[in-house]
Amino acid sequence: MPGNALKILKAFREASQWQGSGEAVLRRGDDTGRVFFASGKIAWATASTIKKTFTTYMAEEAKLDENELKEVFAECKRNGRNFGETIVEWGMLDEPSLRKCLLHQIAESILEVFLWPDVASMFMPEHRPYKGNLTFDVAEVLQRVIEIDSDKRLPFHDTPVEELLKLAAQVSAAPEPGPAPRKRPSRSQPALYIAAAAVLLLGAVGAAFVLRARSTSTDANRLKRDASVAIAAIDAGAIAPAATSDAGLALVRADAGAEKPPAKDAGAPAVEAVYRPPPDGIVALAEGDGEGRIRVTSEPSKASIYVDGLAMARTTPFVLGHVASGREHVVMMEKDGFAPAFTRLTLKKNQTADVKLTLKRRGKPWTSRVVVHVESEPSGASVLLDGEPFKQLTPVDIALPSSKASKLVLIREGFEAWVHPVRPVPEVKVTIFAKLKKK
Repeated sequence: MPGNALKILKAFREASQWQGSGEAVLRRGDDTGRVFFASGKIAWATASTIKKTFTTYMAEEAKLDENELKEVFAECKRNGRNFGETIVEWGMLDEPSLRKCLLHQIAESILEVFLWPDVASMFMPEHRPYKGNLTFDVAEVLQRVIEIDSDKRLPFHDTPVEELLKLAAQVSAAPEPGPAPRKRPSRSQPALYIAAAAVLLLGAVGAAFVLRARSTSTDANRLKRDASVAIAAIDAGAIAPAATSDAGLALVRADAGAEKPPAKDAGAPAVEAVYRPPPDGIVALAEGDGEGRIRVTSEPSKASIYVDGLAMARTTPFVLGHVASGREHVVMMEKDGFAPAFTRLTLKKNQTADVKLTLKRRGKPWTSRVVVHVESEPSGASVLLDGEPFKQLTPVDIALPSSKASKLVLIREGFEAWVHPVRPVPEVKVTIFAKLKKK
């Protein structure tokens, strides 16, 4: 069997023996293949020479609306949920059909990599948890790779999968060749080493000085520049900062990041371990006692949806998943030419609630301003509202207009920008509690 195939099989074998998570990285020049493993099973795979994203693939194979899939992807990035399992939960596709599509897409990517010449392989173990159930055994994936190789381009097309796995085990057990003996440096070489080390040290000190000087600049113009990219994502129709085009990556990265413990920030002030919201207020993006769902419909349909003051990525009719139970929520809907309407409700554990609102064409418009309390973890984040900076850092109270959505941006050094359209409801007290993600 050609060495390329053996290299890939060896990386797969090593990854399948690792009980945590990690990536088998396969390279050919500028082309890269990546296969993500979770507890010894394959969760997703990509090949840079295949330009089709997973959302495009799902739209073509499962006949789903690609724009809706992109909205689900953006929602998963914001909430830290699993992309594939959210599709199932929201009733867009049943799990057997999703598994079939995902397995075929993974097999196509791996088949592509197997056909590359001169592949270099490496397994990079990680310790991030993965709580999704959409994973596949290596044997199952290899069998599918062979099945879709209709032109019999693989050198092992007629080889049983069991034999392939045995070959991978034999290659993994073989000792690696030792390094070539190093030549003894001449007497003139130590001086060169010392000079090179000095240059590197001076360069590192200079770079650190420049970075420190930049990090101390916190004027309003810098904040506006830092927020411009995040605000552009909102203008383009995204809810969170622009997501990676590698849709396969979202199958694990979105929810793996939610499980990752926050890193310590030595320069940040002390933050309480548990946030205590005011008892009489509604808390957006807060942890609840369980998970719930809200089926949102309106008359007329195609109305924009706001939950606890935060804009959602979809219009009615829609099913909101993973809504915190045990806390009160306010659901508001609006549509051009109609007055907005809202309702308040509290979900029980694992409850699915139905919310239908009738919008009045000639209703009274909202004109008041509503004070919204904004918290962040860690605290001390700079605040921008529609591009204009606030003098105070979080926690802060902000008076927002109820007549329109405002672009709220939270920025803190070392963390990703938190961006969201916010529209409060008159006389409804809301606390926005944003957990900032480490860069």
